[in-house]
Amino acid sequence: MRNEEATNKSSGEQNPLLRLLILTSWMLTLLLQGCSTDGGTHSTAPGAAVGFAEFYAYKGRTLGYPIAIYEMKAGQPVLLGKCGNFRALDSRKRFNLPPGDHEFLLVHAQAQHPLRLRIEEGMITPVRMTITKLDSEPVTEWEWRVRYRFEINPEPAMPWK
Repeated sequence: MRNEEATNKSSGEQNPLLRLLILTSWMLTLLLQGCSTDGGTHSTAPGAAVGFAEFYAYKGRTLGYPIAIYEMKAGQPVLLGKCGNFRALDSRKRFNLPPGDHEFLLVHAQAQHPLRLRIEEGMITPVRMTITKLDSEPVTEWEWRVRYRFEINPEPAMPWK
């Protein structure tokens, strides 16, 4: 009897729990593939002359809060994406933009930081965002007040490709 069970399992019949585990891991691999290595370019101007704005959190550290990147269009903020966190994997975002002057609003932990940036055709304009913790103090047993400095440093444009 034991030999028959061993033969059946080795010939392809699997435990239902093992099948569920394999199916779940396969689905997670498909669904999370883009989240872990989001190094793609996000287009806001398809089919036109483009330049690039590339935002990155220096060393990938943003004190646990992602930085939301908005482009101001007709006075209204339009979310382009978020970058930074404790993981360095999502600390860089590149956006296709039409050449010209653009206004952005960078939001980190409810603080808003405006940025004006010139985008040139066929060029990448990197923007380094550095967050430095200055100090922290307890407010209550469960709350802390943290002071930090948020620096935005546009770097010289460089050719794409």
